[in-house]
Amino acid sequence: MSIVFGFSDESGDYRPKRSENWVGKVPFYVRGTLLIDAENWKELFNRFNFIKRKYDLPDEEIKWSYLWSLRSHQKTKAPVRDKEDYAFLKDFEYHHLIDYVEETLSILNQINSAEVIITLTSNKANNKFSLDHLFEMHIRSLLQRTEYGMNGDLNGFATLFFDPIDTKVSKRLRDTYQKIYKSGDFVKNYKHLKDSLNLEFSHHSVGIQVADFISGCTIGYLKQYSRSIQIFNKNIKPNLRTYLGKILGAGIIEVPTNKVVRKNIEKIMKENN
Repeated sequence: MSIVFGFSDESGDYRPKRSENWVGKVPFYVRGTLLIDAENWKELFNRFNFIKRKYDLPDEEIKWSYLWSLRSHQKTKAPVRDKEDYAFLKDFEYHHLIDYVEETLSILNQINSAEVIITLTSNKANNKFSLDHLFEMHIRSLLQRTEYGMNGDLNGFATLFFDPIDTKVSKRLRDTYQKIYKSGDFVKNYKHLKDSLNLEFSHHSVGIQVADFISGCTIGYLKQYSRSIQIFNKNIKPNLRTYLGKILGAGIIEVPTNKVVRKNIEKIMKENN
């Protein structure tokens, strides 16, 4: 029997009502999920912490978004105010931190069971659904792909860990998970998934922190930033789930299904090769 841990985190944003200016700044909402065999969790934990010590970084959570905020400060030479969440990193060069993230994501290539699933919503599409509906669609797509991946293991199961974010979002996530789990959809019965969603603080979880790097790097990749492309192609793309040799629809899923969005992702992926 195999037990799989899934660590999931989000990047970007979504609003039902969006201005053109806002969409230009926030073109995507992305949820990145790392699946590994439970027996490999200790390896992930040890490798993650070894790399962090190697780069002589403080024992605090480093988010992908912090790097880009610091990069902006360092380019403009604007001081970092002490109240900023990333102020503890103000004495570190951006290039040192992005090298740390790249080496951390290289762990995916060293863990045989590692598999990545990315669900994304394009804010350029004419979507006007609620945040609750957004969460439901992303979680449903993730549960479907996780269940499909476990089908060959009669007694195996997967348990998923999400960052709680805040009380309101945590309730949305838990309720949405339960609704899908109990009512089913294309998957009649989720036989290989634990019956409840686990909420795990990101600053306590190396798995959630890696998922944050995955989702943040994916947005940089889709925006076609050169360093994000390099990191994605080297460390994330080789570990994306595939079906019949195809990534789109299996490892990268547009939510909701949209042929125009999928063609655009396909175009970006060809250009980023």
